[in-house]
Amino acid sequence: MNEYEQGLSNQKDKFEKDLSKSKNSGINKAPFYAMKAMPSLSYTPGGIFIDANMKVLSIENNQPIKNLYAIGEATGGVHGASRLTSCSIPDCMTSGLLCAKNIISEKLI
Repeated sequence: MNEYEQGLSNQKDKFEKDLSKSKNSGINKAPFYAMKAMPSLSYTPGGIFIDANMKVLSIENNQPIKNLYAIGEATGGVHGASRLTSCSIPDCMTSGLLCAKNIISEKLI
């Protein structure tokens, strides 16, 4: 606690983190509370499995289904066991761009 307080006074902690804009005025006064915090599953996207080209994969043989694509939150499995919050917009944009690139390269439009 003393080390943290010293960092606030110096406006920089031992990791060189800038604390000059910290609104924390100190935490040297008890009582103190602790909680266990760790990454966990916070979002469970279900949906259609796709390959790296956004092609929908068949549940029968895990092979791409011709001319069928899926993007964004309609897809599943792209984040692994968990996903960071606020990722849906970049996810939709990136997968949409990849999908369009592949549709154009296959001359489907």
